Amino acid sequence: MPLKGDTIELRQWGQTPRLGIAEMTMPDGSGFWLEPNGTETRLFVHLSSTDVQIWA
Repeated sequence: MPLKGDTIELRQWGQTPRLGIAEMTMPDGSGFWLEPNGTETRLFVHLSSTDVQIWA
């Protein structure tokens, strides 16, 4: 699980669809909020998702 403040790349099907900073992680380890770069909206990332790779 990423830590708060980590720079994150979310990769899907070999491409990098989202870049941002881990803003807040869930205490139960279920996921984290991604603060985006630019004009994209904030995104909750479920760590149980199998189609997205998380690179910190």
